Amino acid sequence: MCRLLIFFTIILLSFPAISQKPTPKQPPKTAHPKSPVPETKAQPAKQTAVPEHPVFALVSKGDYTELEKLLARDQTIVNLRNAQGYTPLHWLTIHYVDYRPDILDLQAARKNTELTEAYFSCMKLLVKNGASLYLLTPEYLNAVQFAVYKGKLDVFNYLKNFFKNYKSLRDGNGNTLLHLLADADLSNKRDRFEQQMVENILCDDVNLYTPNHEGQIPLIYLLSKPRCPGSKNCSLGDLLELLSLYENLSATRVKDKYGMTAMDYAKKYNPWAVSHLENFIATATVREKNQREFQQKFEQQVQEYQRKVKEWETKNAASGGGGCQNCTIGESFTIEFEDECYVSNQQARKSGKGARATVKFYNSRIEIFSGNQHRTCYAKASRLHPDGTYEYILDEGCGYRWAGYKSSEGVLMLESPVGTRTFLCK
Repeated sequence: MCRLLIFFTIILLSFPAISQKPTPKQPPKTAHPKSPVPETKAQPAKQTAVPEHPVFALVSKGDYTELEKLLARDQTIVNLRNAQGYTPLHWLTIHYVDYRPDILDLQAARKNTELTEAYFSCMKLLVKNGASLYLLTPEYLNAVQFAVYKGKLDVFNYLKNFFKNYKSLRDGNGNTLLHLLADADLSNKRDRFEQQMVENILCDDVNLYTPNHEGQIPLIYLLSKPRCPGSKNCSLGDLLELLSLYENLSATRVKDKYGMTAMDYAKKYNPWAVSHLENFIATATVREKNQREFQQKFEQQVQEYQRKVKEWETKNAASGGGGCQNCTIGESFTIEFEDECYVSNQQARKSGKGARATVKFYNSRIEIFSGNQHRTCYAKASRLHPDGTYEYILDEGCGYRWAGYKSSEGVLMLESPVGTRTFLCK
């Protein structure tokens, strides 16, 4: 019996080992020492260099002969864009060499003329072969706007003829060509660039007070962002040229949509410009004061003269005369004033050296002071017309035979045997 009990006990103790399967051992998770770690960051696409089309090299150096051959083979390239986003016409504008009459060295002047003619011929060839003037540069400017932006006067003067209303052109920010003058490339602008450009730009729709979308007139736009690194006043020429176009203080009082004036921006971004604006304001203030005083004096003199003319007409009518309108003024009435005048002719406007004169008007003579010269012209007859025009029939001994001054326009005209000289009084 004991043996049977021991037998069953052994069987029961061994049963779990029979019913359960052993769990196999898992190998340790270790990276193979020679296995590379996979890269999870995306790699940039490999760049493939695209060679520049030969047309851009040709226009950049003004090679007319080869450009003509190239366009004859494939005219479609005329509006092709390079890697920078410029068309051949834009690229030519960048490299264009303007004619420079101020070069004194004969060899350098000859080279300049040759380059200008070469680039100009290439420009005409591109336009003739269908170069678009309306395609925008990376700066979002069309061909005419880009010529102003790059300071290329010859390019502008040629391309503007293909735009019906080029004077009214605006970029996406509402900037007129006058605004773009402020951004013009300083390294390319030739002497008196702004003055020559303005003569081509000003019109009924565009003037010195036309604002862009920010409400900024050209003067404010020029100073609304830092124009020069450090303390270099590299835009001083631009500022002085622009200020010379404004005749009164109105420009310094204009505010943009942020309530900022030109002086506010100068103090914030362009400290070098503050003193020049202050000088302009001081000079313009004195000029306006003198103009007001002169106008008051002149109006008083005209009123006095009209009173005397009416008195003379009444006396003449009472005595059976035919009235005294446009009659000769006798010694009983004298009018005298002086003003600064500038000769207005094409040569003076180009050189910027208009002759300055001070003129004194009397009833029987006029005296002209210009530089060290003093000329007295005696009048055979003098009269004041109802529209405020003074007229003198002069003794030709002074060189002039007739003089007229129109007060409403501030214009003095002096007629001599060789022609008429015009003074604009300011």
